Amino acid sequence: MARTFDLAALSVNPTRFAEAVADIVGAIKRGEIALIPDANAYLLMCDAFNASAVQRMHALRGATPGIAAAVLIAKAETLPGITQNLGDDQKRLADEFWPGSLTLLVQPNSALHWDLGDGGSLAECAVRVPAADFLRLIVSQVGPIASTSAALAGNAAVLSLAKVADSVAAGVDIVIDGGALTEGPVTTIVRRSVIGKASPLEITRIGAISQESLVKVIPDIELASQ
Repeated sequence: MARTFDLAALSVNPTRFAEAVADIVGAIKRGEIALIPDANAYLLMCDAFNASAVQRMHALRGATPGIAAAVLIAKAETLPGITQNLGDDQKRLADEFWPGSLTLLVQPNSALHWDLGDGGSLAECAVRVPAADFLRLIVSQVGPIASTSAALAGNAAVLSLAKVADSVAAGVDIVIDGGALTEGPVTTIVRRSVIGKASPLEITRIGAISQESLVKVIPDIELASQ
């Protein structure tokens, strides 16, 4: 049975809070899977460098084989270490919008030994710094975390533990109860128009961050052609 932590109760008990953080961090480092609230959805997550945990996480929600998990990091300064061919324009976006609802599609560092679910076949991975303080704290102590929606594949985001499918809940090792979350917009996704080349950035999905906001930082950014 999964160990459950009530985030509201932890927040008023500093000693128990510190103990719970250590427990959760240790569990993820051992290859366990956690169910944790972000700002607008519950997520599944595990150590990005534990391929078997990543595979089990994808299987819990019935994800199509070959789909890569997103990567969560705790701060923008981590990005250069896990990527290659990172441009100053991407760094400016990260500095401006992280933590928050920006997802950058970047080239993973070829020296990294991870499999996010794609067998290492994809030339890009999705990276962001989450807005939720508790989640970001966990990431800061674990290191890069592989993450995906807690919803069954193809379903809408999960906003409360009561809405987590029984098959998903039965397969996780750690549960952090953050109560009912408020529905919010998806993240905005930005990528390089030509992977590995000095090409303009393009917006592949507009979500919480508008095109106008992005243009203020990167004037020549445009919507990706359909």
